[in-house]
Amino acid sequence: VERGDTLIRVAKSVMWEVGQEIVITPTDFDAHEAEVRTIAQVSQSGDSRVITFAAPLKYAHYAGAEESFGKQTLQMQARVGLLSRNILIRGSGQGEDTHYSLWNIQSELGPSSSA
Repeated sequence: VERGDTLIRVAKSVMWEVGQEIVITPTDFDAHEAEVRTIAQVSQSGDSRVITFAAPLKYAHYAGAEESFGKQTLQMQARVGLLSRNILIRGSGQGEDTHYSLWNIQSELGPSSSA
């Protein structure tokens, strides 16, 4: 993915939606090259999902294979994670006087995914 691109392809099937935020990890030595983008469109292209966002990327993010260790192939690629979550937190109502209570935390979007 090059600087200025407005889309990425992810290898795994994800259930991400328009308006959610993702993070793309850096593939260089500078940790500050991680980027957060808001999803503008999600589509399917062959075996991969295409995630489109309105703001172009500021940095390049490498994805490919490099030969290493003889015949072994080392896969190198940025990781992509969903930052937006719809999480509901509820107290049981018991233990309020003693400051101990059971909490129920659940995500209504299902398990997180990364590519």
